[in-house]
Amino acid sequence: MATVREIFTDKLRETRETIARLTRLADELSESLAFLEGCRSCDEGQHQRECGGCGRSDHEVPLLVDGIAKR
Repeated sequence: MATVREIFTDKLRETRETIARLTRLADELSESLAFLEGCRSCDEGQHQRECGGCGRSDHEVPLLVDGIAKR
C-alpha cells in the first residue's frame, strides 16, 4: 500500500499544480476579456498592433492582449 499511497500523493500534487496553473490562466483570460470590452469602440481602421496604445483605456494592457497586439 505504500506504493499506492506514493502514487496517489504524486498525482494529488500534480493535480493541484495543474489546477493552480489553470486558475492563473482563467484569471488572465478574464482580465483580457474585461480589457477588450473597452475595445468595442475602436474603429475598424485601427490596427491590432495599436491595442493598448490608442489611449482609450486607463488600464494596463494584459499580457495576453499585449502579446497578440505585438504579432
